[in-house]
Amino acid sequence: MTLPTLLAEDFEKFSGRAPDCVARALYNLDGTLGATWMATDGFYLVFYYKPSGGNYCRKAFSISDALRVEAKTEDCFAVFRARFPEAAYELKFSLWDISTIDRIARYWNPDKTEIMGTPPAELRPLNAFCAGIHVMLQADAKTEEVELEWLSQRIPDQTAIQEGCSWLAANGPDQLMQVLPDVMSVQQRECLLANQISVAMTDGVLRSAEQELIEKFRAGMQLKKERFQSIFDALLIKNRIITMFGDTADGLLDLSSSSPLVISAACLIAMSECDEEKHETEEGFLKRLIAREEVMKESTALLEFKGLEGLIETLGDSLNGDQRRCLMANLLGLAMVDGELKVDEQELIGRFQKAMNITDDDFHWFLEVLLAKNNLSVLVAAP
Repeated sequence: MTLPTLLAEDFEKFSGRAPDCVARALYNLDGTLGATWMATDGFYLVFYYKPSGGNYCRKAFSISDALRVEAKTEDCFAVFRARFPEAAYELKFSLWDISTIDRIARYWNPDKTEIMGTPPAELRPLNAFCAGIHVMLQADAKTEEVELEWLSQRIPDQTAIQEGCSWLAANGPDQLMQVLPDVMSVQQRECLLANQISVAMTDGVLRSAEQELIEKFRAGMQLKKERFQSIFDALLIKNRIITMFGDTADGLLDLSSSSPLVISAACLIAMSECDEEKHETEEGFLKRLIAREEVMKESTALLEFKGLEGLIETLGDSLNGDQRRCLMANLLGLAMVDGELKVDEQELIGRFQKAMNITDDDFHWFLEVLLAKNNLSVLVAAP
């Protein structure tokens, strides 16, 4: 993980070097809503923090001045505590940050840390999956927290994240790639590959270093290039929603009732309300896709005004071909974010497909790839 550009520039100006470890906490430094980035170069421990809607501030300390530094897992979080003569802090991170938090704690005391634990003697498919995701995170993929939150919620055994990370720290990524074909079935390896791609390209781009790493995993997992390309192309279409419906060239958003952005967001909201149940996974998915409050407001108003029937009638003429395919992939992704496609969701998906003139070939392609990615239940089966 890397600092946002402005914070990275400030860190280098302050310390004279780039940070070695970076992690993003789930809250503001004081525990309120907001954000905190924690970074270190091995000498300084720097917190960049802000309240929700505010600007970032910086607090910096010499690690050698710390009275106590500890990292632990508590419930479903990685918890970092640091005490200095003038202040004490406690921050909660996603469990997926466990290896970074451990490394930061070891800068203060290289001989003692409790967070990683003893690596398992052998990998199970679920541990191997978690280790494979960790490799992508360590490659500085610019990952959305929502993607990691979704993975954390769907992992049936939270200790698998910690065990996968500790095994990876003891054995390394090259050894992981060698053992994966023996540890995981083809279906399980395809699930890992799809999620590695998704983690790396949450911004719609798979950078050269990330693509090289993905290719090493593909080859190590003995998956065919044609299969990789099929998964990659489908996820690229799905993750291009930001470029398909994002800001215009002049930086302004079209929030009119005929805007492809507003219409598409209204469709996604309708999909999320299909089964009349609220799920954290669906809410998190929507939060990433419809990041701006004004878009959510206008699209909700459009759905209420036109109703589902009126909304569906407008789809054929309101979106171009690329936008329709992108929306179709995300409607399927939203419906399947909990790992299954319910009867009511299937019916509505079918209506969207017909209204947008999505071919059966494209529809079943998106469906098959997203099922391979989202059905994490396969990881608890024997390889």
